[in-house]
Amino acid sequence: MALVTLEQAKAQLSITHSAQDVYVQDKLDEAEALVLAYCTKAPVDPWTAATAPLEVRSAILDVLTDLYTDRGDTDRGASRTPSPWDGFPSPAVRGKLLRWHQVAVA
Repeated sequence: MALVTLEQAKAQLSITHSAQDVYVQDKLDEAEALVLAYCTKAPVDPWTAATAPLEVRSAILDVLTDLYTDRGDTDRGASRTPSPWDGFPSPAVRGKLLRWHQVAVA
């Protein structure tokens, strides 16, 4: 799948070493899965790194940043989204993915 590369993810997070590559890749995979699950109007043929819309790749990087920032290893406050399952996605991510999400009407 890999719509965003590890190198792009590390650039987003300002990481210049390889000590956390496995952890960052795990969080990148999680972010991508969360974003793609939200994209209920995605095309039948899966996106590739070359065909994924910019707003989808940007949303993946936003979610990655939240997951990485909120990993619980410091005393800093939470970033935009306290948990990917509590209020996911953030308003910024929802805005980016608006055309790819089918809104349910009750």
